[in-house]
Amino acid sequence: MMASGTDGMVMHPSTYAHVIERYEARDEARRKYLKEQQLKKLEEKNSENDGEGGGGGGEDSDEDDDDNELKVDEAKVDESKQMDFAKVEKRVRTTGGGSTGTVRNLRIREDTAKYLLNLDVNSAYYDPKTRSMREDPLPVADPNKKVII
Repeated sequence: MMASGTDGMVMHPSTYAHVIERYEARDEARRKYLKEQQLKKLEEKNSENDGEGGGGGGEDSDEDDDDNELKVDEAKVDESKQMDFAKVEKRVRTTGGGSTGTVRNLRIREDTAKYLLNLDVNSAYYDPKTRSMREDPLPVADPNKKVII
């Protein structure tokens, strides 16, 4: 079976596999290069900190600046990971005739508030998505085998 591209061009499966391999190799080389660049930056920062041993009071402010830069870098990485959850995706029309609105990929809150940690096992159930208390969805289940989220 031959796949057709967006421009109407027909691609042979072996050609498609070759293209995929080439792009994967390129992406792998890019990741390796970026990792090497990050290691070089870290080594330069470490060598700069080691070379400034006689300063005394000024050394602490330099370390704070480096820590702040690292925190900013980490924040950028976290921000880029969270961008995936902010995407608005078009809903795919189903055979049953679904609506054509938009769907947000919302994250479910996975942490449990402190006031919910020591709940009685026979009490209400905490729903992390709505962050509210609901009735127990499994009232007949063994309380020792229930997982409290």
